[in-house]
Amino acid sequence: MSALDASQLTQWMTSWLTDALLLGTLLAGLTYLVVRAAGLRKQPTIELMLWAIVLLRFALPLGPDWSFSLASAADRVGTALTTTGIPESTTTEAMWTVDERTVANSAEFVPTQSQQFSWQTAVLGGYLAAVVSLFMLRWRRQIRLGRYCANLPLASEALMQEVRLCASRLGLRYVPDVRVSPRDHTTFITGLIKPVLVIPKIQLVRRDELETVIIHELAHLRRGDMYVRLLQWFVGTLLFFWPVVAWVNRRIDEARECACDDWALRHSGLSVSAYARCLLAAAGADPIDRLAHPTTCMAGRPCTIERRINMILTSPTRPTNRRTTGLLSVILIAAWASFALSGAVEAKPQTNDTNNERPMTDEGVKTHHGEVFDIVRTYEVADLNHNGKIEYWEKTAFIVGAGIIQRKGMLAEYPDADVDGNGMLTAIEIADYLRGVRAIKALKMELAKAHKELMAGMSEEEASDEIQKSIHLKQIAIYHHRLDAQLWLLEGLDATPPIEKLQKLRQVLMDHYGVRDDLDKKKVEIHHTLGEIKKKIIHIQAELADATEPTRIQKFEAHLEELERKQEELKEHLVKIEAELEKQSEKE
Repeated sequence: MSALDASQLTQWMTSWLTDALLLGTLLAGLTYLVVRAAGLRKQPTIELMLWAIVLLRFALPLGPDWSFSLASAADRVGTALTTTGIPESTTTEAMWTVDERTVANSAEFVPTQSQQFSWQTAVLGGYLAAVVSLFMLRWRRQIRLGRYCANLPLASEALMQEVRLCASRLGLRYVPDVRVSPRDHTTFITGLIKPVLVIPKIQLVRRDELETVIIHELAHLRRGDMYVRLLQWFVGTLLFFWPVVAWVNRRIDEARECACDDWALRHSGLSVSAYARCLLAAAGADPIDRLAHPTTCMAGRPCTIERRINMILTSPTRPTNRRTTGLLSVILIAAWASFALSGAVEAKPQTNDTNNERPMTDEGVKTHHGEVFDIVRTYEVADLNHNGKIEYWEKTAFIVGAGIIQRKGMLAEYPDADVDGNGMLTAIEIADYLRGVRAIKALKMELAKAHKELMAGMSEEEASDEIQKSIHLKQIAIYHHRLDAQLWLLEGLDATPPIEKLQKLRQVLMDHYGVRDDLDKKKVEIHHTLGEIKKKIIHIQAELADATEPTRIQKFEAHLEELERKQEELKEHLVKIEAELEKQSEKE
């Protein structure tokens, strides 16, 4: 894997973990309030589904964008918090002081790729190693549990017949494999594809409870609890370090067992008090290895027994119109899932994107650039060399200085300017973004790739012309967007950057970009001159083909030879410039 791929993976993983922990934790808190406020603890099936949605929020990337989603709400709150608080104008000097170290030395502005991502990569590498280790541990325990169940004796035909009757009563289409265990543990069911129901031998002695216990475990299959248990196992492994995930899993376990208690009481003849005694007996049995997946057992978590007994003793008779209740439940769960799992709708900037209103031409870019210069000229401090006019690097330093002052606001408005993803903008990151350095570089890479593809079907000259046509509008769009960002900073500026800081900043920017910009300008000039020479050569060749007088022919040939010689010299110079630019790219 290349360094770029590693950095991209690191950024993606960091972004996913941040979103998962932030939004998942926020949703868990909201779900707790909704469950409490709406009295859903007496509706364990609905409660379970709401908590399962919380687990999905922890594990899955964001879904389709929706303005009423949790992510949209969190995004709006985050933007408000980022752009409010201490007024930026009152902390201007402190911001410049923080940036003093990097302003003083341009080399420190540009950390290498390895410096930017070494510690994040190390931490994420350790995290992934821990996840894989825990996964392997749990998987081995699942295999061990599976082997234990496979070695248990098969149930008798009479017991199998009783399980079939219970499954038929619940509307279960298949009957799990049934095994009898000599150990004194609680009844449990395990396995997703081929479930196995394990009944301890001691339970066979208590015939009055056996039917209810079997129905309780089969209800897990009928309700699809094994899939939810698998989701718990997966998210619990992936985010093993986050206590909120463990807390949500406990809520799910409790709601699941309460729901199956309800099923057991509705489909069996056991009294409520007898079932409560059955739960107490199950709580005192040997525990099942809960690291294995997906396993459900009669006892559930012993700490939930008190709530379960309280539920069955105090809950009123279940409603008879279950179709209406089920429909309302589906609507509630669908609405909650849409709110929880949808992505954030990006707010449309009001002042920083006017590409649709500006001409997509070179003249349009010049006019746009002129607007920026006009605003900068209104600030006397921008004339750093006091010569009465604003030069390019003076303008650039002033706008980057405005970005430093409004660093928090710029980060909220243009988050992609934060290249290293550390939540802070350096002067070079601001300058790169405002000058479109990375966007233009990406466009050039796209240009080179497209050129190679087109070269297979046409000449180099035709390929170059085709590329220039397709890429020109994209360049103009980039320039307009960056100029919009500069105008946004200038319009929001409420404090003048200190002149001594701007002078240092200008020198840093010139040292960082100056050599490369000069070479780029020379390269453009040479390309333009070569184009003019090519036109002249074509014109002279046409004149030469029509000429009949020897003196005119000789004159055209001499002129043509001179142009071709100059053309070769410029091409050699162009090769040297491109080599120097390549060296500069490697340094950057």
